[in-house]
Amino acid sequence: MPYPRATQVARLAAHTRIRPLEVYCLAPSDDREIQSRDASDGIDLVRIPRSAPVRILERIFAKKRHRTLQEYDVKYLWWRRAARQIIRTRPSRDDVLVTFGQPMVDHLAGLGIKKKTGVHWVAHFSDPWADNPFDPKARDWLASEAAVLQAADLTVFTSQETIDLVYAKYPDGWRAKARVLPHAYDASLYPTAARKTNHVISVRYLGNLFAGRGPEPLFEALAILRGRSPELLSRVRFEFIGEAPMEFVNHPLLSLLPAQCAKFRPKVGYLQSLALAKSADLLLNIDAPATTSVFLPSKLIDYVGAGRPIFGISPPGTAARLIDSLGGWVADPTQPEQIADQLSAALACVAEERTEPWGNAPVRGAYEARAVAASFERMIAQLMNDPSAATARMEHRG
Repeated sequence: MPYPRATQVARLAAHTRIRPLEVYCLAPSDDREIQSRDASDGIDLVRIPRSAPVRILERIFAKKRHRTLQEYDVKYLWWRRAARQIIRTRPSRDDVLVTFGQPMVDHLAGLGIKKKTGVHWVAHFSDPWADNPFDPKARDWLASEAAVLQAADLTVFTSQETIDLVYAKYPDGWRAKARVLPHAYDASLYPTAARKTNHVISVRYLGNLFAGRGPEPLFEALAILRGRSPELLSRVRFEFIGEAPMEFVNHPLLSLLPAQCAKFRPKVGYLQSLALAKSADLLLNIDAPATTSVFLPSKLIDYVGAGRPIFGISPPGTAARLIDSLGGWVADPTQPEQIADQLSAALACVAEERTEPWGNAPVRGAYEARAVAASFERMIAQLMNDPSAATARMEHRG
């Protein structure tokens, strides 16, 4: 699937020095071709047909129903075929299997492979599964999640906040298996950006916008800033690059702003998005309101790699903590006055200083692809050197 999660998996595989390393990309035979965002050499693309009942139903129902059928197939049927495909490669007890979500049912395939072969198994989660606030049916997967967390030798999450959320409902001993491995950026993919000489401040959001985590809080803050300092907004251009619901494009508050202040532009290819991030004066991260947000957007890590200042409309949690540690500006999405204050401070700063790279250097370095891959290698080495004692050592360390 040409989604951000696929990019991160490919990046981790490309920079991991463990050998031998076999990477299997399993995809239905009728899906879109895999679109490479990073070098994909060494990835074995295996096509597995959809389940027979789904293929029959796709010939009966109209095309607009096909997506629903395919989602059902992925969740309940297709992963079993994927598990059998890996089992046929005859993994041994000396191997390590790593499964990645999304989709989270990849881990059910891993569970079947683990039971059948006894292979060491690492289950890598990008987001919460049964606790995902954006999935109304997330709790339906509670039993599956529990089975995976109990059987896996190691579990990997992109933030400590996610670990705390997921394991709060399980026995304390299970948490000892959990590790944090963040998303990564590849510095070699960013072009060299020329320094700007004009006085227009470009603020960019790169990625799709969704209901519930959209730019409405920003629009409210811009309306406040218009009343405070209209001359400031006359020099700022906000660009939202990606798919956006029409309710955002036609938001009534936009009519109160200068004509060129906010523009919505179509999505671009991944490498072009990195170039646009690199040439922006300020990059915008938007998260949904929450008491604590556990999510680490891969887009935010691409921003870190761009080395440009970051402004986050983010609740307390993973993204806010990272932006703050870089030296950026953060405001809660439920506080438009706070957003206006922090945005005003950010704009004043970037108007004076446009050099790069920006951000706390050690923090940025921790998310570079080689550093993240090295952390992953250490996890695997620990598991392979003494798999029976891996959990015990973590418990001893507290």
